[in-house]
Amino acid sequence: MGFDSAAVEAIARRGRCDLYLLTGDEIPFVQDGLRDGEHIRCEMHRWFEVALAAQAVPWQLLRGKREERLETALARIRTLFG
Repeated sequence: MGFDSAAVEAIARRGRCDLYLLTGDEIPFVQDGLRDGEHIRCEMHRWFEVALAAQAVPWQLLRGKREERLETALARIRTLFG
């Protein structure tokens, strides 16, 4: 939330990912008790995009209806398996 955390960065370095999937922010917001709030949603999404673009692991932005997102995600995952 506006600052870097050495502890979080250390945790991130321990794991290895082959692909990150980031869902778009265009579907309606639903507060589930865990989310920070709709008022910072777009800004947070931009933070995620910047962070993903700055690292070496490939990533895919998933947009559209749920079915389209799933189709895109599965197609991208399949490319990892040749």
